[in-house]
Amino acid sequence: MRRNHRPKHGHTLHLSTLVHQVLSIIAGRGGATASTLLDILCAHGPFQAVDRPLSVRILRYLGDPDRQLLEQAPDGVLLLGEQRERVVAHFRFFAVFQTPDEFRVIAEGRTLGPLPVTFMLMEDMAIIFAGQRWRVLEVDDRARTITVTPEHRGIPPIFGESGGELHARVVQTMLDIYQGLDMPRYLDETARTLLREGREEFTRLDLVRSPLLPLETGIALLFPWCDTVTTEALKDQGLLATASHRIVVAVEANPGQVLQALKALAHKPPPSALDLAHHVDEREREKFHRYLSHDLLAMDMASARIRTDDIPRLALSLWERGRSRTWSRLGTVRLPA
Repeated sequence: MRRNHRPKHGHTLHLSTLVHQVLSIIAGRGGATASTLLDILCAHGPFQAVDRPLSVRILRYLGDPDRQLLEQAPDGVLLLGEQRERVVAHFRFFAVFQTPDEFRVIAEGRTLGPLPVTFMLMEDMAIIFAGQRWRVLEVDDRARTITVTPEHRGIPPIFGESGGELHARVVQTMLDIYQGLDMPRYLDETARTLLREGREEFTRLDLVRSPLLPLETGIALLFPWCDTVTTEALKDQGLLATASHRIVVAVEANPGQVLQALKALAHKPPPSALDLAHHVDEREREKFHRYLSHDLLAMDMASARIRTDDIPRLALSLWERGRSRTWSRLGTVRLPA
């Protein structure tokens, strides 16, 4: 009987890494049969969540003439295709994970240090590097250098795009700190001031009792206080618009509408993780995702980044806590930029 190759809850597929390993084995051995690859990587290797139908589907996709990553010899051995020089022969192929381009920052002929660049740099742009402000004089993409001169203005360099995911234990610790009274000894005076202000606002806005905060702008903020993966799954349920700073959901509705939506979610079966993944615009999050189809990317995302089993219970808890509050306009709350 054919198994269903849809990803099961908690079984991460890691398809980007699988593509890397397929190409690595073929390059190292000068070729390999499909059965050898599947035996090494899937049947007895680290990718056992990828069953045979799905793994065969991936190999066929990589061998499609439009991609030219793999080709098959008459005896059935899989070889690297015409794109091998562009992909496998490049020194960056050996790193499984995506890494930013690193430029040397130079001032007056002296190298200040390396800067991982994840944003576009242009001449006359002001940046902050090594604790000082600089103006960009020249960007040499080929030499990977940035020539700068001292400047009175500047913006901090951006490291990474949006940060990592938050585990439920980390989020719970954040909540405990807001609700607590202890002041950690390792905080300096500025940090202690910020923590006191944060706790005061947390109490003033009554976030201890209710997870829902209405704003004068017609937007409501929902604080589910759960891990990033669950938060992202929750925000994709129609009414819930966008997640902010990994723990806050901005909702384009009034509190009554939000509560109705939460109540409806609480009494429905969990949504399909795969269906939600198909509606995500940015599915290429890992280095070798570019070589996979939209359907394969959706499956990979559903297995790794979307958890829906807990949505009904979470929605019920949020609804019960939110409906106990007497709603009033609390003024505009500014989220950190």
